Amino acid sequence: MNHRLFKIIFGLSTALLVLSLLGLFFWKPLGPLQPAAEKPLVLQEEEIVPYDLLSDVKDEYSLNIQSQLPESEMHIPAQALCVMVEKYVDAMKCHFQCPGEHEGELRLISEALLLDEVFETHRYGLTSNKQLQVVTPLYTLAFQCVVRKSSGIRSLNELAGKRVAVGPAGSETERLTRRLFEAHGLAASSFIPVFIDMSEAAEAMEAGNVDCIAVHSSVPSPFIARLASNFDITLLPLDQVRFIDRIGEILPGYEIVTIPSQTYKGMDGYILTAATKVMLAAERDTKMVITYEVTKALYDHMTEFKSIFPADREIKGDQLNDRSAVSFHQGATKYFWERDLIWK
Repeated sequence: MNHRLFKIIFGLSTALLVLSLLGLFFWKPLGPLQPAAEKPLVLQEEEIVPYDLLSDVKDEYSLNIQSQLPESEMHIPAQALCVMVEKYVDAMKCHFQCPGEHEGELRLISEALLLDEVFETHRYGLTSNKQLQVVTPLYTLAFQCVVRKSSGIRSLNELAGKRVAVGPAGSETERLTRRLFEAHGLAASSFIPVFIDMSEAAEAMEAGNVDCIAVHSSVPSPFIARLASNFDITLLPLDQVRFIDRIGEILPGYEIVTIPSQTYKGMDGYILTAATKVMLAAERDTKMVITYEVTKALYDHMTEFKSIFPADREIKGDQLNDRSAVSFHQGATKYFWERDLIWK
């Protein structure tokens, strides 16, 4: 029995030894243990993050439009903007020159003055959060210098020593007029500025208390049309060739435009003058939801907007970026991208 048991144990030991040697010969590292196979994970489509972050969502927004342009010049476009916003943007109230706290403060400002402010921000290191950015261009503002035909004045240089109504002191109209006169060759000290609103300027010219009225206005200007209906007028043209050829360098934000003959009563021929665009602008830190919704309200209903106020033709965003240092606000940019109106 002992001999037979010995042979069985010996045989099993030998078999185990042979299997062990074969295992060592053919063994390869298998690496870490792998989990049991699972069904492949199907990823959901990437979630689109809304442009108005949760922190921006409110039950109601208050929007205020302000400007240093004369009220007679910007009251109608501001009203038109408010009509479109309150009609097509839910829970947004629009105000004009209204003091107090508002979620959105937009400005109607000429491109020429907007460029000035942006350059000043860079030059003096002012806070960039308050730097103005464009929401949308709106319409063209042309420089128009009016004298009575009987005055005999036929050029800007002949205004030396004359009384020129330039709008209220410190107004955008006064600042733009002074810059344009000086760039054209009429020094600021050579004429006598009269600081009155345009509505008062008409009466002052009729009474002979001013020799010239300088305005930045749309063409045709209702104000100048009323003057022309009361007495014969003359529009003074730009006539300095160097200034006309290089206006974009001399006065950034301006271009040369033509006012056609018969635009106003008694106007026999066309004249050349300078024009800048009126921009709707917002400070850089204005919430995206504000500028996006305002831009959408205007561009989605542009025909209706133009029926209220005659804005210029729809302008592609890249046209402004190509020729100036002013960028679009992020909310407006988002809308322009969605509509393929801007490619940058």
